Amino acid sequence: MSFEVDVWGRLRRATEAARAQVLAADDTRQAVPTTLVSDVATAYFDLRELDQELEIAQRTLASRQQSLQLIDMRRQGGVGTLFDLRQAEQLVYSATQVIP
Repeated sequence: MSFEVDVWGRLRRATEAARAQVLAADDTRQAVPTTLVSDVATAYFDLRELDQELEIAQRTLASRQQSLQLIDMRRQGGVGTLFDLRQAEQLVYSATQVIP
């Protein structure tokens, strides 16, 4: 058997450092499930937001297509202008571009 005299506290500090590393690793292990749940919840809410944005974009497109049909019928009836028709077509085009 051999013993070492810890005059300057080197062994005691090494033991304290090892204990601190074990506690830090345990804290990290406990933080992983929390981070995972947080990431999943964030992704879920992002997905719900995108679903709602897509629904709004689709309803906007349908509304603009109906408006285009009405403006085209007005133009054919002699009440609307070609300029109005082109504006409505541009609105339909821009609404189509929003939908991925």
